[in-house]
Amino acid sequence: TLLRAHAKAYRLYDSTFRATQKGKIGITLNATFKKALNNVTEDELAAVRSMEFESGIFAHPIFSKEGDYPRIVRERVDYNSKREGRSTSRLPKFTQEDIDEIKGSSDFFGLNHYSSRYATSGLVGSDPSMERDSGSLLSYDPAWKTAKSSWLKVVPWGFRGILNRIRTEYNNPPVFVTENGYSSDGALDDDDRIQYFQILTKILTATNTYNYHETTTIVYLK
Repeated sequence: TLLRAHAKAYRLYDSTFRATQKGKIGITLNATFKKALNNVTEDELAAVRSMEFESGIFAHPIFSKEGDYPRIVRERVDYNSKREGRSTSRLPKFTQEDIDEIKGSSDFFGLNHYSSRYATSGLVGSDPSMERDSGSLLSYDPAWKTAKSSWLKVVPWGFRGILNRIRTEYNNPPVFVTENGYSSDGALDDDDRIQYFQILTKILTATNTYNYHETTTIVYLK
């Protein structure tokens, strides 16, 4: 799996090259912040589940104190796999050796974050999927500003939310923001994007964030 391969590369660098090269090894994960649509326990749990299935399934084995997949991910995939008539779970199981090797195999948390969503409890479709396994229905507020990319809803408070989650759930690792941005049509009248980055600057200054990379068209053409 990706996690096993990542851990082996990390351990190889750690044992063979780190002493002389003094480098850092990390992993970059996509993470969308999810907030409960309604102030009820069911939706709050749905928001957490959605984040666990999107980024937690990779982050928890590496950054948490106990390692392994998040418990809720294991429970729901195992349960759904059984209901589907499968003899084994769709989610592979790690050996204790795997868990120990993967845990702590990153010197920083690389974060790709663009937007946020509201979450409410419910099932999506009938075929196995991350969305169905999480039991979360996602939506956005029509009042949120939309960048030039139609999918990019501008939600600065969600950036603070995802950084707080990384801090509290994963032992406050150094964070490198490897992708983020606010797409526009290239006009010089760019007040919305200026305001967006002013807000982000304040958020990043108040958190354990070491580096920030804005995604641009040039990045995608490199």
